[in-house]
Amino acid sequence: MLIVFRIKKKANLFHSAVDQLKQAADAAAQGANTSPQTPLGALHNAAESAMSTLVSEAEALKIIDLGTGDAQIVTKYLAVVEAYGKLSAKPAFTAALEAKNVTEVKDVTTKFEALQNSIVNVLRLRVRELSEKSEVLKNEAGKIDVPELAEKAGLLATAASQGSDQGLKEKATKLVEAINSGTGVETKAGDVIEKFEDVRTKYQALTSHGNYATHKDKPAVKAVDDAYNNLREVYDKILNVTKATQLQGQVGEKDATSVTDQKILQKANDLYTNANTLASAPGLTAQDTELKKQLRELATNLANAVGDSGAGLQKALNDLKNAKENEIVEKAQDVITKYNAVKDAYDAVKAKEEEYTKALKGTTDETHKYTDVTSAFQALQFCPPWKLYKYIKLP
Repeated sequence: MLIVFRIKKKANLFHSAVDQLKQAADAAAQGANTSPQTPLGALHNAAESAMSTLVSEAEALKIIDLGTGDAQIVTKYLAVVEAYGKLSAKPAFTAALEAKNVTEVKDVTTKFEALQNSIVNVLRLRVRELSEKSEVLKNEAGKIDVPELAEKAGLLATAASQGSDQGLKEKATKLVEAINSGTGVETKAGDVIEKFEDVRTKYQALTSHGNYATHKDKPAVKAVDDAYNNLREVYDKILNVTKATQLQGQVGEKDATSVTDQKILQKANDLYTNANTLASAPGLTAQDTELKKQLRELATNLANAVGDSGAGLQKALNDLKNAKENEIVEKAQDVITKYNAVKDAYDAVKAKEEEYTKALKGTTDETHKYTDVTSAFQALQFCPPWKLYKYIKLP
């Protein structure tokens, strides 16, 4: 709570500085009719909208509740960063900053740097905490002396911290260094995300072992559970926004012509088209039977789960693509939910592969309409690696 209080204090000072700048620029513009244009008057003419947006975003950050979660704070802060970046990129802003006797612009830049440092300190502390909890998990996992669980616990301990640069603790330490230097943060955050999924997999392998339930109340085993859950809580707090932003960057365009834009949305649309084609295949309508009716319904269910631009996964993807900074985690979670519904619908189709193949081998072989669906789903499934994003948690 103390950290949030400090951020609120810095956000208040920044908001006041931005608001004073806007008021001074507005006043300078009004006086331009009777005197030569000043740097602040020029800034008003070139960036009135950008200043208004920054005032609004700064106000949203300064009024955060003391109990606000880290992910929400970072989301609001990123909205401020974007608005500040657009204003500071204006040549008129630079000119006013360099002009003599224009203290308002300098005050804004100074207060922004103070706010930025405060946020970075939050991230640094949280990532360092993640690193420390990874070490705790390693130590607790290493204490499990139940023979049938020892191997799984050892793999979990290694994933948590290896002593080289490959464990989660080491990846988190590298992220702290990147935050301190201000370079390579996104790459190092991605490394932490990948490594945490490895830790999660190893933990699930341990807890799903046939003899785990028998020993789960033993102090050493319970300590591992507690250490993992504490680690996961910190992880979810600090990396939600990063994962959601990465997912947003992979949405792409529905009708992309450039290879670089052929991402999730286009793959989803391809699956939607192929599922509809399968549902209406003549082989599934000729000599209608209950089985063929079921096969049509399963294909239709898959198409509906993917949806067009106004429903299903495709709508969720479009919503994420257009999401504001303060909406991105929630919209990303909706994409994951809709994708899971698509996967369930596809699995139901895949379970009837033999029936589809037989029904589509009529006078005209239409089996490609089924294989087109399987190919389209595989293209969607591996574009991008969904496992990096499916554990996004709402703050």
